[in-house]
Amino acid sequence: MIKSKLALIGLFTLSSCGVSSQGMFTDFYNKEKACDYLNVDTVKSVLSIEQDITKEAQFSDSFFNGYMGAWCELSWNDKNDETHTITFILTKLKSQDVFPPIKLSEKQLVSKINQANKSMQSYTSHYDKSMIKLMEKNNNDSIRNSNDYQLIDNLGDSATLTKIVTNNDDFDQSMAGDLIKKQGTIITYILSVKSEDFILKISSSTKDILINTQETLKQIAQLILQEN
Repeated sequence: MIKSKLALIGLFTLSSCGVSSQGMFTDFYNKEKACDYLNVDTVKSVLSIEQDITKEAQFSDSFFNGYMGAWCELSWNDKNDETHTITFILTKLKSQDVFPPIKLSEKQLVSKINQANKSMQSYTSHYDKSMIKLMEKNNNDSIRNSNDYQLIDNLGDSATLTKIVTNNDDFDQSMAGDLIKKQGTIITYILSVKSEDFILKISSSTKDILINTQETLKQIAQLILQEN
C-alpha cells in the first residue's frame, strides 16, 4: 500500500480545485460530507462484502498534500482478518483544465517530471536522501501513469482508466518492511469519471478486489452517478 498511496497522491496532484459553478457533487466537496454521496450498501452488494465497512474522510486543497480534494476511503476485513480498501476522491476542475488530459510527448514528460521535482525541493529539505529519491521516483511514475490512460466509453461525461503496477523491487525494503514482502505484485486501477465540473476517482487494487477489478470499478461508478 505504501507505493500505491504515494502514486495516488502524485496522480491527484495533477487534479485541481477551482471554479465556483455548481455540480452534482458540490454539496459533498468537503471533509464532513466526503463520504455522504456513497451508498455503502451498494458498494457492499457489488463487492459481495458481508463484513462491516468503515469510512474515513479527508480533505486537502494544499500542494503539500497533493490537492487530493474530498477523499473517502472504505475499508473492511475479510475472513482472514486482512484489511481491504477502496478509495473515492472528488476533485473540481479549473476552468482551463482539459479532461481527458492531453497526452504528452517524451520530451514534454521529462520536462514536467523535472519541474515537479524542482517544485518539491521547497518542502523536502528535512527529508533524508532515500526518501527524496523515493519521492522523485514517485513523481516520475505518477506523471507517466497519468499520461498512459485508457478511454472508457459510456460513463459520465467522459472517463479514463489508469493502471499502476507495483512490484517488490520498486521499494526500499528498509522502509517498507514485511508489508511489501507479503504483497508481491499488485495492479492498482484508478477510474476517473468527469461529471459536470467534478472528477470522481475510484481506486482499488487486485489485492482488494480479487475478481475483475476494473469492471467492478466501472459498475460502482455507474451506480454512484445514477444514485446522485
